[in-house]
Amino acid sequence: MRIKILACLALAVCVFAAPVSAKDRNKTADMFLNGWGTVTVPDYLYIQSGTQQLLTAQEAGNDMTSYIARTLPGVTPHTYQLVKSYKGEFQYAYMMHYSLLASDVKTLIGTDSVTLTAMNEALTGRLPRNFYVAENMHGVKVNGNTYYIGTVNGDLFVNNGRFTEAVRILVAPRSSGADVILIFGQNEDSEDLLSTVTDILVRTKNTRK
Repeated sequence: MRIKILACLALAVCVFAAPVSAKDRNKTADMFLNGWGTVTVPDYLYIQSGTQQLLTAQEAGNDMTSYIARTLPGVTPHTYQLVKSYKGEFQYAYMMHYSLLASDVKTLIGTDSVTLTAMNEALTGRLPRNFYVAENMHGVKVNGNTYYIGTVNGDLFVNNGRFTEAVRILVAPRSSGADVILIFGQNEDSEDLLSTVTDILVRTKNTRK
């Protein structure tokens, strides 16, 4: 997780240095996520769009992003760095958003329509090595939109240290294909952050712009 912390350190310093008055502590702001919609972001959460170059275990070829890049070489995700600041403590994560055609969905899960059975079978049978299902995909409906949410964990070895990476999976079916968001965080340190980001994403004001 050290490399992720370094990747977010400059942003975290800026966050910590920004003065927040008492009257502003409960403010929220709307943010448009390209291809997803407009989400309401609480003031303690910072989402910075930009290229994430420090992908865990990329050199070993066993991380989730490398797996998807090999499976869908023509799909380039939108990337975001995430920082949650609360009472001087920080949590870090990063997020990757993939817009998939029906053919891409079929390549990933074996069928061009998004179904729970197909997604869960794909997760149990096609995950990269050292990854396992922590929470099966399940459906939720919020504001008339249907989403599928699940979690996989990966036991990784980076910078001479072992850690468990949690990957929250959020799928929004579309008329032809799906949007898939992967939120990456260290299991021990970022569980609350992953849940916070998942919650604001499923409460998007509009599905697309």
